[in-house]
Amino acid sequence: LYNSAHSLGIGDIPDLFSDEDMDKIISGIRNEVRGLGLVDSRENCWAFFLARVRQQLKVRNVCFTFVLL
Repeated sequence: LYNSAHSLGIGDIPDLFSDEDMDKIISGIRNEVRGLGLVDSRENCWAFFLARVRQQLKVRNVCFTFVLL
């Protein structure tokens, strides 16, 4: 349980996506990364994707927290 909570807390879950899924995700956001003036390398695209997921999870978590109160 601790390892799962820790992985979710830092946002790094090894092997969550297959290589094929990662390629699809990266291809889907490559233009957006380029549009921000960043180099659209695989690493930059993946970091951009993870940052967006973390941001969305925080927003939803805050909303969910208020519903529970």
